[in-house]
Amino acid sequence: MTTNIGRMHALKTLTALQEPGGFTLPADLANAVAAVGQVDAIPLPDLPVYDIEQAASDVLADLAGGRTSDLAGYADKLSDVITAGTRRERAQTLVRIAHEQAVSSAVNTAADLADWIITTVLRPAFAHVLERTEQLAATLHGHPLDYRSLLDAPPKIRAAQRDLQTVADRYRGLRQARNLTNIAGLRAVQHDARGEFADLSDPHVLSGYQAGNTTGQPPRIDYPTDQAELMLWLVGAGKPAKPWLPTVDEQDERWQAAYGEAQRRRQVAALSARAYAGQQV
Repeated sequence: MTTNIGRMHALKTLTALQEPGGFTLPADLANAVAAVGQVDAIPLPDLPVYDIEQAASDVLADLAGGRTSDLAGYADKLSDVITAGTRRERAQTLVRIAHEQAVSSAVNTAADLADWIITTVLRPAFAHVLERTEQLAATLHGHPLDYRSLLDAPPKIRAAQRDLQTVADRYRGLRQARNLTNIAGLRAVQHDARGEFADLSDPHVLSGYQAGNTTGQPPRIDYPTDQAELMLWLVGAGKPAKPWLPTVDEQDERWQAAYGEAQRRRQVAALSARAYAGQQV
């Protein structure tokens, strides 16, 4: 299980993704994350630098200068150092406990809001990215995206290509934000361990694979590796597979819809086979 340290790291990274991802986290979570940094930034009380060796040197300096040595004063200064050290230790303990409480509050808030963040914060931004990509795809239709071809392209085409890279970065940021939200919120898939339905709601439509008619693994989706080309693929050849940004429960539901019935039939068949074998003993 992910520790609170790992969850807090995910939250800090998620917070930093807001601007590039084009989304805004809810105030409750943003404030809870900020509180951790605020606690860590509290300065500790100063610790005076004075020890018994320095006090002894001061006594000798007094004697050498013909002065009456203030032993009580030096002793008080040493006591003040001890008191300051105790105060600093208590302050360190206080900050540590406050840090732990702030982290606990932040990760608990993330757990409460994880699915809501995906469905209400990230998903609209995701839909906007795909909508903008479709507009850019229409502008860029028929134009190669390689650097040499773009050198002589009209300004409208070059601008569209730059915008396409921007939405590609935003798309990647939103995918990462979903993963970080699930880490911070302790969300994990229970069935779709291969992540088959993490990016596409209906990947089998691209290959014609029918889960109920075979026990083999479905063909791997041939995603474009270039980010700009991937965006055009998502709104083009990949669109029938329904790109989406699901919660882990929604992801598992798609897995169940594709494989659940076949899995139940295999389980029933296995139970029947064991029962039959027992009857033959």
